[in-house]
Amino acid sequence: MTKFGYHFTESDERNGSNPVGKLLSISEYRGVEVNTRTDGQKASLDVSKYRAVHPNQLAANMMWLNHGGIGVSSLTGHISPDYKVFQISDSFEPRYVHHLFRSSRYVGYFSAIATGVRPNAQRVTKTVLDATPVPLPPLDEQACIADYLDRETGEIDLIVEKLDELAAKLEARRGIAISDEIAPHYHAGSIPLAFASDPAQFFDGDWVESKDQDPEGEIRLLQLADIGVGRFLDKSDRHVNQEAFDRLQCKELSVGDVLIARMPEPISRACILPEGLGRSITVVDVAVLRPDTSKILPEYLAYVLNSRRFRSLVESLQGGSTRQRIPRSRLGQQHVPFVSIETQRVSIVRLDEITGKIDAMLAKVASLKALLIERRVALITDVVTGRKEVA
Repeated sequence: MTKFGYHFTESDERNGSNPVGKLLSISEYRGVEVNTRTDGQKASLDVSKYRAVHPNQLAANMMWLNHGGIGVSSLTGHISPDYKVFQISDSFEPRYVHHLFRSSRYVGYFSAIATGVRPNAQRVTKTVLDATPVPLPPLDEQACIADYLDRETGEIDLIVEKLDELAAKLEARRGIAISDEIAPHYHAGSIPLAFASDPAQFFDGDWVESKDQDPEGEIRLLQLADIGVGRFLDKSDRHVNQEAFDRLQCKELSVGDVLIARMPEPISRACILPEGLGRSITVVDVAVLRPDTSKILPEYLAYVLNSRRFRSLVESLQGGSTRQRIPRSRLGQQHVPFVSIETQRVSIVRLDEITGKIDAMLAKVASLKALLIERRVALITDVVTGRKEVA
């Protein structure tokens, strides 16, 4: 055994006036990769202070180590100035280091030593990281471990990639089915989306900053990540308390409200607020429409909003290359079909049957993918900790 600080030396190389390679990020699943994200925080226009990264250097997001935010780079590029980059001593095989620090053993260790108030921002300090114990087997054993894990995880990654392709095809089939059902209804007439409810029942989410949030709060704060294409994804875990709710004059949601993403990243989407969430509000990036059920049913409206025709309209509203929030007033001007309630019910039944089968297949794909990722994590941990021997 040795300690991190004895073999990993921090590099303070910065971009300066000439950026080094492309902007990189650290993926929980893949490690260091080219940053292709269109959502979340963007790079500054001035990247002169961003840290340079070169192949075989260890990059670490010190506030995300407990989620696998660490990895050895195979790329030349630059990362956030808030991250750290380390030169690896000759005592270590870089590929072994990559697998070691991303194993569940170390992710759990980083979770235990990290500090911070916010659960999604637990920082590991450089001082504590330097004192971290690290196993130091002979270099030939490190190379053997790395070769085995590169081969085994590579095979798993190929299967995961195929599953992602299958999921994409199923999602496309789902979209086609919805559009084929909804498109002919426009011929019967249409109304602006805003007319589908009373004006007071079509509103924006609330401005809630990080300082207003309370992990122990009794009111759920829904995010863009919770809104899928016709499905509530339930991915976030943000809350506010009653004091913040009253102070910010928040608007409470109701079961059956239609939630519409106003920042189409990568494409517009909408879903219905389901039962069982308890009290909830949503962020300003989401528009909320409480349908007038004498005109349009929530389930039908959700299908309309997720049809290719309406999603293309919303995409055109954003325009430009910057990430812009679509004004609710412009969103409300876009037309939706105006057909009888009976026609809507017939379409709902038909689409529920079709999309239900596709969703069941998507669930199976997601379950298999989760099992493979779980197997991948367990394999890495078993090998780097010596529970599984490799030849």
